[in-house]
Amino acid sequence: MKKYYLLLLGLLFNYLCSAQNNIICIKNAQNTQMIGKEIFFLEEQNHLDIQTILSQKYQQQFQQYDKEVFAEPSFLGITWFKITVKNQSSEQLWLEVGGSFTVHYLDFYAVDSTGKLIKTIQTGVFRPSSQKAYPVNMYWLPLQKDSSTQTFYLSLKGIYPRFFPLSVGSLAALHKNKEKQDYLIGAFVGWVLVMIFYNLFLGFTTPYRIYFLYSWVILHISLITLFVSNYFISENVWFWEYFWTWSSPTYFFEFLFFSLYLKIAKNMPKINVLMWIWVLVIAFLYPILDHIKFPFTDVFTNLYQFLCAFFYLVLLCVSIYLWTKGLKNARFYTLSWSAIVLGIVIMYLTVNGIIPFNLLTNNISLFSSQIESLMFSLALADRLGQLKKEKENAQNQNIQLIKEQNLLLEIKVEQRTHEIYQQKQKIEQLADFKNLMIEMLVHDFKSPMQKLSFYAEKNYFTDNYLFTSIQGILKMVDQFLKIQQIERNEFYLETEKVAIKKFMKAILEQEKVLFQKKNISLQSELEDSWVSIDKNLFKRVIENILFNAYKYTSANGKVFVWTKNKENYLEIGIKDNGKGISQEKLNLIFDTYYQAEQENQLGISSGLGLTFCKMVIEKHQGSIHAFSEPQKGTSIVFYLPFEAKTSVENTKIILSESEKEAVKNMIWELEKTDFFEWSSVKKIIESIPSEGNLGKWKDALKNTFFEENEADFRKLIKMASIH
Repeated sequence: MKKYYLLLLGLLFNYLCSAQNNIICIKNAQNTQMIGKEIFFLEEQNHLDIQTILSQKYQQQFQQYDKEVFAEPSFLGITWFKITVKNQSSEQLWLEVGGSFTVHYLDFYAVDSTGKLIKTIQTGVFRPSSQKAYPVNMYWLPLQKDSSTQTFYLSLKGIYPRFFPLSVGSLAALHKNKEKQDYLIGAFVGWVLVMIFYNLFLGFTTPYRIYFLYSWVILHISLITLFVSNYFISENVWFWEYFWTWSSPTYFFEFLFFSLYLKIAKNMPKINVLMWIWVLVIAFLYPILDHIKFPFTDVFTNLYQFLCAFFYLVLLCVSIYLWTKGLKNARFYTLSWSAIVLGIVIMYLTVNGIIPFNLLTNNISLFSSQIESLMFSLALADRLGQLKKEKENAQNQNIQLIKEQNLLLEIKVEQRTHEIYQQKQKIEQLADFKNLMIEMLVHDFKSPMQKLSFYAEKNYFTDNYLFTSIQGILKMVDQFLKIQQIERNEFYLETEKVAIKKFMKAILEQEKVLFQKKNISLQSELEDSWVSIDKNLFKRVIENILFNAYKYTSANGKVFVWTKNKENYLEIGIKDNGKGISQEKLNLIFDTYYQAEQENQLGISSGLGLTFCKMVIEKHQGSIHAFSEPQKGTSIVFYLPFEAKTSVENTKIILSESEKEAVKNMIWELEKTDFFEWSSVKKIIESIPSEGNLGKWKDALKNTFFEENEADFRKLIKMASIH
């Protein structure tokens, strides 16, 4: 029972001590004791001295604080603290003033029971560090050692918001708490260095420069965190005097990283513009005002806090929004930024006494910064992993595409094999026709020769008609020979660039007399362009088609000729309004020896005309087509490329021995130069003379070069080699 009585007496004694003018009774100095709820404070702007503060007038204005940690908004005046301590331990007591980065000036006064000053200490960041009562990074102030009751006064001045955790204990107790804090700071610095080197390594080993930006953001935030935790790398007062000048730009780098990482300019352009305006105010306007010694008021200082807090909140909301919209990168950003915002919330709840002040809550900024850097590093690594996966997917797609292309190539090879087989059959059919050619040609000769014999016997013929008949015979023979040459690949085009409008007009003017005999209207609509053609052969093609139109068009009919420029080719057409051809026979008109069942007015026909036209047009890399409707007429249309590509076999070039000797060195250089070394090949070609056959040979080389036709390129080189 005695133990219970002693316990009740102890509790009663403690109550009486605490109730007696808020005297702080320290019985055990081995552990520090927070005294925030047992102090009195006074805020004044007149910078009063201690004697005035000790007067009855100002003693009555002191108010008791009701929270564990003293925290108030920015105040440009002086905050006074009144602390009455009774030392019931046997050790020297010390007062620790935490949050000291905001203490620009600190005056400490000890007063005895009679109100007489017995000790004064003046220190603060704007005063020499030698004036500190104890050499630590915070402010430790000595209290009484004996068991007397003494009153102490603190005068604190600074422009930033006040945050002063006040605690009392022995020197050993303060050192024990500081040792824990040192371990946390050491772990924080080690973690920061690991994160910085990790991101720098990724920045140097990957093509993504955003890692360098984030390394700078980590460094800047860490320096600010160490500064507000009283573990700064320098004691130069410039860092305290111009805190906003060097700390505020970190918001610029934070938002720059945020904007680049989540592509805000693309995903949320309006928010991006508004946030940049917001950031410029925080990161540049305030530092400029700070640097020019703008007289900040409490409103400006508190507004700065609001802008910063709102900045963090908006970034969190934007990242959450983008996450919900399916942007994968935003999930890590949301988690990391949530750590920062949570740290701010915990700090706010701590300074307002809602949650207790302890080692964790006092260092919440350290923990939240570490979590934030970890999550961002994971986010960047995750992004790198995504890019790697995207690259692998792209490679897999390329492999699949190659497989599909190989399969398509196999199909095309089969198709081409089938086409070659069909061509072989066609060649065999043509070979069969050759056996009948002479017989067919002799048969076609009979008709004009019989008529010549008839008119000679009756004496009806004139020199003009005889000449026309003989010319028709010669034309058939020549067409037959040309077709034979084309089929044996012994025929070469002699191409030149021709203005097609002028060329066609000349032919139509020549043929006009023939059409006037039947009073056939010959009309044209010609567009001008340049094409490469063999003029003689092409003229005969036009004449053949015009003659067919003349034959199968009744008197007083109409024939229309046109040329039209398309995107990559020239269209030439000849249309008549004659009897026309049925669809089943239309597909046969280009076959050798086929003739439409129509009266042959001149008796000159071999059935080779349209076959000859088709072969010449195709030799020019073009195509020819027929369109017809019975009783409405027939149209023959063919298409030519503007620059007809000709192979070496189609180019008749013979170099003399002297010409070969002139280019001997150039041939040697071309033979040893890789075809695809374009700059070297082009330089050699340009040095070749442009006169005579060498000029044609040079142009042919250029064509193979620009067409990337290495096979013809090598053939031309061999053509000019000296054997």
